[in-house]
Amino acid sequence: MVSLNSAPLRVLHILDDFATTNTGVTSTVRQMVQWQASHCDWVGVHATGPMDLMIPEGVQLRRSDAHAWTPFWRWPATGLKGLLDFIDVNRATHLHIHEFWRAGYIAGMLASRRRNLPVILSAHGSTAPWALHGQGPLKSWKKRLYWQILGRSLLNSQVTLHAITPLEAGHMEDFFGYPAKAVIPNALNADALTGNVLAVAPSRRFVFLGRLHPVKGVDLLIEAFGKARLEDGWELVIAGPEEIPDYAAQLRAMAAASSRAAHIRFVGPVYGAEKANLLQSAWAVIVPSRTEVIGMVNLEAASLATPTVTTPNTGLDEWAQIGGILAADDAAALQAGLQACADWSLQERLRRGQESRRHVLHRYSLDTVGQQWLQLYRSTSPAR
Repeated sequence: MVSLNSAPLRVLHILDDFATTNTGVTSTVRQMVQWQASHCDWVGVHATGPMDLMIPEGVQLRRSDAHAWTPFWRWPATGLKGLLDFIDVNRATHLHIHEFWRAGYIAGMLASRRRNLPVILSAHGSTAPWALHGQGPLKSWKKRLYWQILGRSLLNSQVTLHAITPLEAGHMEDFFGYPAKAVIPNALNADALTGNVLAVAPSRRFVFLGRLHPVKGVDLLIEAFGKARLEDGWELVIAGPEEIPDYAAQLRAMAAASSRAAHIRFVGPVYGAEKANLLQSAWAVIVPSRTEVIGMVNLEAASLATPTVTTPNTGLDEWAQIGGILAADDAAALQAGLQACADWSLQERLRRGQESRRHVLHRYSLDTVGQQWLQLYRSTSPAR
């Protein structure tokens, strides 16, 4: 199926990589382009970083190695010409940039100017205060310098800012100086999770699933679990890749020193049916992020009728009204959240899970969100 009006929609998505290591952005973009492939005239992806995921059917990929001089910043080895040729051959009408601090942003913005194409810019949390200032003064200074010297100068009237949540919209307005035109949430392909998973009764288990990275707040969760007033039998399962070895070692040391050390398990990354089974069998999934745009695991768990405890930093303002719990990103608040969950009766746990599921499948479904994207693309008429 193609676009429903006479103007074609030929959308090229530009991002850093297409790999499992770029978990949040990659999974979001992958689901987005898979849906758009059936609703646009053409959909493409341009990436310069690692790739270990299958490109969805109907989506055309162009991957360029990073230039030898920029292995981390990842300027395409073929330069701007390779990107422009890809745009020209496929007659792209819109560029959707999902990169900000690496070279994909620069290349995409320059290509937009050369071909006079509209740009949708999704920052994916890159303008949040923690992302700008929470990783030490050196990184903060480098980002500020980069933006002032190079990044800011590439913005123009062709750029439409997109925020994932109202909270991110506020962060983007503070950073850019003007508001995002659209607030469109990440979407959830619930069928991919629930297709081959049988119903599982919840156990006395809290689950964290995500990267072991300081931004995810796993240290706060381990501390809160150790101090929470819980009956015997409760356990904490921590699943996800050890992205920063030193931080992962710190977490393991904290767990070993905890008063509940015997009830904390690290199980590594989980995928597919194993992931869905883990989420579905949890009493609650805990997402204690210091900063995050939604946190897809919140949506994934809710789609499986498992409530989550998350922080206001995920931008899910409605979460406490649809079965979940919002707790500040500190150990004391998370401790209270864990205790509140543990006090639920089985009937309340199941009710909250079903309430979360109904909300997520309506508000965050691919069809609901996909139509919002089509409307936004059509509102930014290509100036050709």
